[in-house]
Amino acid sequence: MIKKLLYLKERQATWLELFFDLIFVVALGKVTHLLVHVHHGHLDEGILWKFFLIFIPLWWIWLFQDSH
Repeated sequence: MIKKLLYLKERQATWLELFFDLIFVVALGKVTHLLVHVHHGHLDEGILWKFFLIFIPLWWIWLFQDSH
């Protein structure tokens, strides 16, 4: 019942949450920049692996940052 009341209450994002979101936007921009480096129209397998190895942990952190 208490959880229901917390979700019904309107809330605003704090400055810390907005800063955290900004950090994620910058990190995502840096990671996706890896995909720009193509050679003769083909994406190198090593760059693709590097992208996924960096992107997946970022994505998991983003998904589970709000554990209310």
